[in-house]
Amino acid sequence: AVRLTRLGELLQKLPDMTVRLDGYADPRGDENFNDELSRERAESVRDALIAAGIEMDRIAVHAHGESGSGADSNDLDAYALERKVRVRLFGTLDGAQVARED
Repeated sequence: AVRLTRLGELLQKLPDMTVRLDGYADPRGDENFNDELSRERAESVRDALIAAGIEMDRIAVHAHGESGSGADSNDLDAYALERKVRVRLFGTLDGAQVARED
């Protein structure tokens, strides 16, 4: 929660920046369930940013489910690392590109 508060504070100071949230899940369970779970993860981060005063139109949410998972079967530590939301910032600062999506 502290990190999201700090991110919200940063975004308040940089109103031209946008945020992309990519939610992921580990490979256990049904693929459809994992897709929904990864979306819910990203949406919970989005909701925290909105609560911090960031406009919804500055936030893009993407769900990836278990795609891209590199966790070995039955490796609980690896599974924990697959359950995440990646946060990327995009925008300009004094005309210079801050980040770019490939």
